[in-house]
Amino acid sequence: ILWQGWNAMQQDELAPRLQSLRESLGVQIGEQIRAQRGRFDAAMADTYVRADLAAGAMEDAAKRVKEAWPELSTLEFLDPGLGAAYAGGPSAAGFSRLAVLNAAQQGTATVADVVGGAADQLGMATAVRDGEKVLAIAYGSLPLAGIIQSFPMASVPGRGYMELRTSQRNLFETGDPGLKPQVMSGS
Repeated sequence: ILWQGWNAMQQDELAPRLQSLRESLGVQIGEQIRAQRGRFDAAMADTYVRADLAAGAMEDAAKRVKEAWPELSTLEFLDPGLGAAYAGGPSAAGFSRLAVLNAAQQGTATVADVVGGAADQLGMATAVRDGEKVLAIAYGSLPLAGIIQSFPMASVPGRGYMELRTSQRNLFETGDPGLKPQVMSGS
């Protein structure tokens, strides 16, 4: 009983520190994603990129953006109907990539989400417009490691455990892995 009391006291002291760390990391990662979305928006607003797209020169527009932003793993401009994205079938295109493209096609803002493949990426997409006319759907991706760089540096206090995950996969974990079953069960 003494051990259980001590353990409960330790958890009570640890919980606020873990909550604070979780919130801090969430803010940092959110800021990094917003910064990348802002940079993507600025690249798509470039006068020369828009002129290339208006002229149907999608490869020239992609080359222009890639030269200015070489960290992009992928950059492509797709037809507004997304026919090329679906040409090989959904599984070949990647379901998460297609979800980002479809959300961008239907929306008015840049969409960003984790997309899979050989390595996790932050996929971003937006409809590039000239007034009401959609010139192209822009899609770019960046290595997720650069976005979540603050997470591995996090020092989990005491005997804690934290993980960063999407609904599909675990992206990173730190702390006592023996606590993972409790985290997963919601204990």
